[in-house]
Amino acid sequence: MLYGKGFVAILPLRLLKNVIMLPIDSAILYVALVYVKKLVKR
Repeated sequence: MLYGKGFVAILPLRLLKNVIMLPIDSAILYVALVYVKKLVKR
């Protein structure tokens, strides 16, 4: 199933999801790191 036609059918949707989620995940990580940096400086 992972290496047959099922994998080829799912691949474009997974790529699209990852392209959409990359900037969202990056923004969340940036905000979290800025918050942690402020906490550590106290």
